[in-house]
Amino acid sequence: MEKIVIEGDSKRSDKGLYCGAIIAAVGLIGATVLGINGQAILAGVIGGAPLVGLVGIFVTGTITRRAEREQKADKMNPNLPQ
Repeated sequence: MEKIVIEGDSKRSDKGLYCGAIIAAVGLIGATVLGINGQAILAGVIGGAPLVGLVGIFVTGTITRRAEREQKADKMNPNLPQ
């Protein structure tokens, strides 16, 4: 059962990475086009927002996943010192 859950999580994670990469690429391409056409401020806003958002999501996801693994390990090995 656990193996099925892990495989499903892995597939969802991969899909999320692909979607995030597409969103970031579109934002950066749009920012580049705007920058070339003299819209530097707008390019900075559009180019910076996807990067900041994606980094925040990855960091939050990593922290959450690590906490879940630690909780699961604690439940499986209750006799280990904390």
